[in-house]
Amino acid sequence: MQPENVHVVDQDGIYDSEELVKTNQTSVDKSAEVLSLKAQYENYYLKKARKAIAIYEDRVRIAGLEVEVSLTDTKTLTSAFKPSMAEEGTGVVRSKLTERESFEGEGSAPGGSPGVESNLFPPEYQTAGSGSGPSTYDRSKEIVNYEMDQITTEETSTPSAIVKSAAVVVDFSLQDEVEAIKNIIANTLGLAPDVAGLNDKISIQLTQFPVVKDIQEAIQELPPPVWVQLAQMIVLAVVLIAILIFLRSWLARPTSSQEMADQPPTVQLGEEHLPKGLTVKDYIDQLLNEQFAYMKKEHEESQEQMQVDILQKEKGEELVAQKEAEEHAQIVAIDAEKRAQEEEVLQEETETERRKDVFEQIREFAETDPTATADVLRTWLVEEDDSTSEADSANSEVSETDEES
Repeated sequence: MQPENVHVVDQDGIYDSEELVKTNQTSVDKSAEVLSLKAQYENYYLKKARKAIAIYEDRVRIAGLEVEVSLTDTKTLTSAFKPSMAEEGTGVVRSKLTERESFEGEGSAPGGSPGVESNLFPPEYQTAGSGSGPSTYDRSKEIVNYEMDQITTEETSTPSAIVKSAAVVVDFSLQDEVEAIKNIIANTLGLAPDVAGLNDKISIQLTQFPVVKDIQEAIQELPPPVWVQLAQMIVLAVVLIAILIFLRSWLARPTSSQEMADQPPTVQLGEEHLPKGLTVKDYIDQLLNEQFAYMKKEHEESQEQMQVDILQKEKGEELVAQKEAEEHAQIVAIDAEKRAQEEEVLQEETETERRKDVFEQIREFAETDPTATADVLRTWLVEEDDSTSEADSANSEVSETDEES
């Protein structure tokens, strides 16, 4: 059996299988289409909102959007009538009826002949009775019918999507700018501008955001303070010196009691291996001074490198600004050249039209009065010959003068 031969009627008597066969869609397919379209609209509005709040970096986040999608095609037919206008303020006359009556002189009141229809319903005006004396009667009637235009407008609305609500999470550091953020999101998504409507459609939750990963990495990359480095070096130097003194004393320890008795009293531990004239304290101070000088040198070098980086950055920004200025100047020059070309084309068209009009006038003049046209042309030719002769004479005189010189 073919699908077109199968008909489905629901409990309400609605017959819809024909439409399903035509579109080759089921109710499940339509639902999937609606969900897919809704997801597309939500992604679109989500990207749009995130782009609008990009100035707040990672301190404002769009948690989600609710979009209502309508796939219904709506057609609206509107008819309107208005007078036809031949010109501005003037209607088009369809029919016109004009009646006039006039009576002058002496005699009876105006009226139709006895027995005719005009006397069945006499007009409501005062008539003059029979008598002597001048009398004047005038009557006028005009009926004008105008054309009417019927304007029919058909509007078809396509499937649309409307943002119903939005959920936003804001960091506590921006709690004073909640209203501004709400207005930005509302204007971006096309929501109601009134405060009550925004409170119902935009939900903003304040929370404490964790430290951004980039900030954490930057903090980890920062070198420790100078005093921390100095303390570390002092501790390291003291430990090394203590180890050296301990090792030296352990190696110089006598192997027996007799050797201990024979040995002269030793000096202070470790002092015999220090430079001449230095004590352990002086030696430690010297090491610390050397380490401090080294650290100071590194700090100065890092400061110099930072200054170099700043100068390079400023120079790069200047180069970028200069490049942008050059590009802007090129754009301005191109626009000026384009306008000049357009003006030149316009002048050429104007000159062509002028020549065409002159030629048309000459042709009409020649057709109207050929004799006068011939006289004018003859005069032009004679003047041209005279000017040519004068030019030749002048050229010949100049040539003779050159030969004589």
